[in-house]
Amino acid sequence: MAFGIGAAVTSARTAASRAGTARVSVACPRALRRACVGRVQLTRAIAARSPHRGRHVRVRREAAGSSGVFSIAPGRRASVRVRLTAQIRGLLAQRKRLGLMAVVRAKPAAGGSGYGRHVRMQTARR
Repeated sequence: MAFGIGAAVTSARTAASRAGTARVSVACPRALRRACVGRVQLTRAIAARSPHRGRHVRVRREAAGSSGVFSIAPGRRASVRVRLTAQIRGLLAQRKRLGLMAVVRAKPAAGGSGYGRHVRMQTARR
């Protein structure tokens, strides 16, 4: 597992509940002196054609969900609950699987790294 400056998302897969929440694993590096405090933000990449005759593809990021504030002690990991947007819940119900990007949002002093990790999300088994 590779760490940047601060907290990192460690789960590559997650399942969304029928209520529209998912759990993402986050770890805080042991070398930090303070606890990692922040939020987990999920985004979805959408390809859009460029005005240059379709030769270039622009990628825009759309919010897919966000967590409440978490606090993790250095050297520990925690499972953070993320609430999905209504649009993503509907899309997940149709497709059963989605590829999203999970990023820890926090100030650098609070363990924020800004590095993202691709997360494969699917509907939970009943």
